[in-house]
Amino acid sequence: MRKLTKSERLELEKTSGAHTFEVTKTWLGNACPDATKGIRAVLSEAGLVDYKELGNGTENRVFVPIAYENGEEAEASCYRTKTRGDNRINFKNLKDYAQAGDIMAISLVRGKVVLTNLSRRAAGAVIAVVFAVGSLPSVPALFS
Repeated sequence: MRKLTKSERLELEKTSGAHTFEVTKTWLGNACPDATKGIRAVLSEAGLVDYKELGNGTENRVFVPIAYENGEEAEASCYRTKTRGDNRINFKNLKDYAQAGDIMAISLVRGKVVLTNLSRRAAGAVIAVVFAVGSLPSVPALFS
């Protein structure tokens, strides 16, 4: 995972108990990427899935409820690969909320698993500041 920007780190501080992951082309494609240790911890803490208890293969797949930070509810598909038992996850509608290179946070908020795009939140904060500064009167007007 890439190093977080200063803005992303500030957004992460606002998200209690979150774990982060970088969205890659694999996350956005048809392949199911690895469920990282942090993702598995949040899902287990929520009581939704314990990967250690899952049997191998897609026939043992479980679907768990998630939500995006705007409140849209979706689901995640969780399973272990048939031969090696790798932990996999696929978040439905992730393409609508992230692009490759974005940093996402997964956390438990009031009993719900919530995905937050830290990169877009950080960029939104910068855009808001630029807009606010751009709307100020010109420097000469301040002194007249």
